[in-house]
Amino acid sequence: MQALALRRRFQQPLCALALVACSAFPNVGSAQIVAGADVTYVNRYVWRGVTRTSVPVFQPDVYLAYRHTNSFLTVGGWWSLETRSGEDEISDTGPGVGGLGESNYWVELSTRGGPLDLAVGFARYLFDDDVPGGRDSSWNTSELYATLWWETTALIPKINLWYDIDAIEGAYIETSIDLRVPILPVAYMYLGALAGWSAGQAVRESAPSQPAYFEKDGLTHVDISVWASFRVGSGLSLAPELHVQINEDAATERTRVDDTEGAKVWFEIALSWAHEFGGRR
Repeated sequence: MQALALRRRFQQPLCALALVACSAFPNVGSAQIVAGADVTYVNRYVWRGVTRTSVPVFQPDVYLAYRHTNSFLTVGGWWSLETRSGEDEISDTGPGVGGLGESNYWVELSTRGGPLDLAVGFARYLFDDDVPGGRDSSWNTSELYATLWWETTALIPKINLWYDIDAIEGAYIETSIDLRVPILPVAYMYLGALAGWSAGQAVRESAPSQPAYFEKDGLTHVDISVWASFRVGSGLSLAPELHVQINEDAATERTRVDDTEGAKVWFEIALSWAHEFGGRR
């Protein structure tokens, strides 16, 4: 049920999926290994408020976690597969190409203490060597990240911090709060509000040729979302998600090659699977 909420931390990076699986299965408390996978359809790929691909994409991921008491060590991978785009569309693969636009790999340590969850990790972002009109290997980079969230009632506040240690340098921060509402015995709905902040990942006057995600530091965007998660089988869940984003930074306002907007809307739907191994029956 919580798989999509925590997966979104890595993708917008994937994080703490071991904790997701722990909450998804009643007997996972005795498990040693948790394995899982998602596949997500998105009508446009928006990352940290920036439109990375303005055409539909499919985004699979896999992960494997080892549990010791209330802590998890997780490794995983995530890929973005683009449909073919037109000349006026934004694309990581370049116009008229499609295919694999981005690969991410990460390792994470997460722990739970009462209602407080903490995760720290390392993520590697990879792009193709030669992509005319898209993102090439000059955008390859690495980040350290940390996530802290508090889950006591229906309200779930979170803070996420990513610090680029390679191509971009500088930090990006997300502050958010989710309202969890039970709608069926096997389903929850979430209402979320998120604010993104650049703290060094913007264009620098001292190094204008250095890759950057934003035009300026400070508030980048505000994202209002509604999504739900439904159990559809043993270890399977389905999650539709709708976003309305208010853009603040010039980079988040860009929606196509020659178009900018003060707000944008996108949706996604994900099918998730998780299974625990080694638990007592």
